[in-house]
Parts: sequence; structure tokens; C-alpha cells
Amino acid sequence: MVFGPSNSERESGTGDVDMVEYLGKRLGRPAELIRRSSYSEENELLRSGYCDLALVSGYAYLVGQRDFGLEPVAVPLVKGDSQCCSYLIVGADSPAGEWSDLLGKTFAFTDPLSTSGYVAPRYELMLRGETPDSFFRRTIFTYGDDNSVRAVAEKLVDAAAVESLAYDRMAALSPGLLKKTKIIARSEHFGAPLVVVNSQMSRTLREQLREAFLDMNHSPVGRTALEQIGAERFISPDPHLYDWDRDMSEKMLVAP
Repeated sequence: MVFGPSNSERESGTGDVDMVEYLGKRLGRPAELIRRSSYSEENELLRSGYCDLALVSGYAYLVGQRDFGLEPVAVPLVKGDSQCCSYLIVGADSPAGEWSDLLGKTFAFTDPLSTSGYVAPRYELMLRGETPDSFFRRTIFTYGDDNSVRAVAEKLVDAAAVESLAYDRMAALSPGLLKKTKIIARSEHFGAPLVVVNSQMSRTLREQLREAFLDMNHSPVGRTALEQIGAERFISPDPHLYDWDRDMSEKMLVAP
């Protein structure tokens, strides 16, 4: 069994390791962690069958569902909620206070398949009749919420869009870094990153994995893994949890 961490989990470095240890013990089979730098790479590993499951953004899940039948397994519950949002952040000393103040500035997206770090800010620009090319002077992809926060804190870019769960978790992990940034806008809420598997996985193994995630909070190792990602437990995804991701992408004419 091979597990790939989500883009937003790369900053913790330990939660995914504990999670893989838990899953290996729970299922009684070898478990391996592999890391990739983008959601598209993780989706390709899932498509090929080289990776059995991964924790991905809602948008990466929708693309994988459309292209090769990705199936949802579980979603983390954080502070009693299975949703998150996109934070628009700037430097702590920046005079910017809203989206319009960023015209002609530099901006960091996280990943082309990230709901919070790409789809949500692009949707906001679309509502204003703008595109990234027309609105910003320059844009980059950082492939990690922690990278985007650091880019803003170190003044490599003027602003960035990051996942709220990752940013809030960094408040405990890197408080000094976060003090160099501030939030000036929040998007609508949408489904949090979720665990997905390839549709080629056997129904028996898929059900075993689902039960393992739903029971994770009852295991000492599982609770350690949950603490590392800032979650109380995993729950089954609501079928409509990712409707907002789908609606945004369709309105922007971005697949799916």
C-alpha cells in the first residue's frame, strides 16, 4: 500500500508518516510513503496504480474523478467542520487591505489543481472581470502553502492565496513566520482536502481503508497522526461537499 501526502501536508513533515504507520498496522500490510511536488503528479501516480491513496484538494479530486474515476474515502474534521476556505495574505506591513489594492502586484499561487491556492483566487478575479495575466504584474506557483506564506513573509511576492487549514496550523508550527503576514480577505467555504483512491482498488480493500480512517481517532498512533494535521477525526465525505469547487471551475470554464 502506497500513500501520497497532500500539497498542504508537506509543511508538517510528520503527520503523513504517522498516518502511514497507522494504516500499515491497521491493515496488516507494508505501507510506504511517497512524496511528489504537485497534485498533478500525485493524480498521475493514482491513475497508474503506483500509488494506492492520497490526500488531495477538492479540485484535484474532481479532475481525477472525471479523468480516471478517483473515489472519495474520508475527509478530516477540523474544529467540528469538514470545510475550509482560501485566505488572501499580504505582508504584515503591506498597505493592501482588499483585492483591488493588488492590481499590478506580484502574486503566488500554490498549485494548478489547488482549490484554495488557485481556483478560488482565479474565481475572485473572474468576478472582477480580470485574469491573473491582466490583474497581476507577475505570478508564480510555489507548490506548497508553507512556500507561499514564506514567499510573502520574505517579500518575494506581494500576496498569495493559501488554504485556511494549513495557514492556521502554521500559527503553532511557525508563529514567527506568520507574524510577517496578515489576512485581508477570505473566500467562500468549500470541502477540505480528502483521502481518495483509484477506482481500480478492490471494494474490499477500499472498505477496509474507509473503516481505518473513520476509526483513526481510537488508536494512539492514529491520534498522533490526527494531531499532526490538526484534525479531530475523519468522517465520510458528504456527496455535495465539493459542489462549490465544481461550480467555480465550471463558471471559469476550467475543467472539470
